[in-house]
Amino acid sequence: MKKLLSVLLFTVLLNSLFFGLVVDVDEIRSTKDFNVVFENYTGTHASVDTVSDIRAIGFRLSDMQKNANSTYKFGDKYSIVHAIDQSTDKYDSIIFSIDKDSRVDHIDNVRLIVSSYLEKKLGYKRADAATLAKFATFYNAVYRGKVDYFSTKYNAPTLSYIDTTNAGISTKYSEWAGKTKLIIPLTEDAKKGNISSLDTSEISDKNVVTELRKTEDMGIEDRKDLVEIKEKEVEQKKKEALKTEISIDKKQTELDKKSQEIAKKEDKLAEEKKAVETIQDASEKQKKEQEIAKKEEAIAQEKEKLTTEQTKLTEDKTTLETKKEEIAKKEEEIAQDKKEIKKDETIVAINKDPEKVKKELEKKSEELTKKEEELQTREDLLKKKETDKNIFAGTLFYLKVKEYMSGGHYNNELYTINVATNQLEHKSELNNICGNKYSVFKDGVLLIVHQGSHETDHNLILVNRETLEPKIQGKDNVFWRSFIEFKDENIYAILKQGDKYYLGKFDDKLNLLCQSVERVDQDTFISFYEEYIYINGANKDVLILNKSDLTLVKKIGLGM
Repeated sequence: MKKLLSVLLFTVLLNSLFFGLVVDVDEIRSTKDFNVVFENYTGTHASVDTVSDIRAIGFRLSDMQKNANSTYKFGDKYSIVHAIDQSTDKYDSIIFSIDKDSRVDHIDNVRLIVSSYLEKKLGYKRADAATLAKFATFYNAVYRGKVDYFSTKYNAPTLSYIDTTNAGISTKYSEWAGKTKLIIPLTEDAKKGNISSLDTSEISDKNVVTELRKTEDMGIEDRKDLVEIKEKEVEQKKKEALKTEISIDKKQTELDKKSQEIAKKEDKLAEEKKAVETIQDASEKQKKEQEIAKKEEAIAQEKEKLTTEQTKLTEDKTTLETKKEEIAKKEEEIAQDKKEIKKDETIVAINKDPEKVKKELEKKSEELTKKEEELQTREDLLKKKETDKNIFAGTLFYLKVKEYMSGGHYNNELYTINVATNQLEHKSELNNICGNKYSVFKDGVLLIVHQGSHETDHNLILVNRETLEPKIQGKDNVFWRSFIEFKDENIYAILKQGDKYYLGKFDDKLNLLCQSVERVDQDTFISFYEEYIYINGANKDVLILNKSDLTLVKKIGLGM
């Protein structure tokens, strides 16, 4: 019955989300901020260049460009320069100029020139180059004339080419000729054939995506195309990182072997020194001492060389870890991009055919109801067979309440019982288990423990399923009456911070990944559906949170 009620609540929430999304698109497009809408020439042309003619301009500029920080001109119509400075961490750039004699009057043609340049100079596939060119024009329109912004991002050579009158691109074609410096950010790995040559994160920052979302189709297909490029970047970087890691491991093995060989030489030399002390003949003793001195010098040189090589390898390891962190950050960015695109697809679908989407949502609600009923039936059958959520792989995990204390505190003990033999197997040595909630899953048993007394902070702890010995203890203060939910390889529990409570999301190592900004009720329920979490706020309203980062999607008041 409780599950069916949750389905009814979900139906109400779906309808609320539905109407919220209809309003959302209007809010996006009604913002008073600057809008990127390119104004192209719409009159009649005396002559029209073909697509091949226009793309040939980009190819020609690519053939001309040879050296960094040198300008290469296609007559007085277009020019290109690679602004490079290896002494700084700021972006290098490609600067594409629309010069005074240019007759280009449509943004699509600007993009054709830029994309063909990227295609030939950096080896991008035609479709990927087109996507990057489109984002580059939006990026340069967003930051048109904003030299202060560019100065925080780009190197000195880039800044030497721009000012407030020409930085970026105007949205009006009449202001392009002689007043356009299209700036494209390069990564430190920029080279032909490397899909990571352009910084895709920079040209698709929040401000750029905001402008794309104001277009009729919210730029969904273009954003999807860029996500695919980012995924290719990650795939390539992972392969490179693996190759580097294998090389580092091989080199470390070699250095360890050299270190052992040097240690053996030192041991042998120590024995030779002792033997020298027993030589009576002065001349022979002096000769042996000189030989030993030469060996000591040779060993010292070997150790110095080994130290240098180990220092270099340690630096390589640090660089590799930085690369791995960058890959992880890019993967998080991709996941966020996909989540936003999915939401915007719903918005576009709703505004295109609201009745159709509403019917689909209602159908999904009906399907969910049916699934809940089927689940309830299965659960009833399982109960008849006397199974329990606390039984895992033939073992009952039994939490014995030794003592109940005020405020919902408990003193508990954890046991395992073999359900096949009904024999007690293990008792946990933990004597600080608090609360009456716990969760059993493949990696162990999750519990809540105090740090010496019930007045101290309480933490999550993971114990071994076989031995009940502690494996990992979390560091964050968890409410002692909190639920412990394991969902999609993540753990959810209520955090206590002073007299306030928040939802926390942990990884399987009990590291806190994120927490809700919104306060939650200490005795809240928690429900999951697709990408959303439903939970009570501090004032008993229903909070709908993104499962990925616990940000607020919507708040639903239940006051009636």
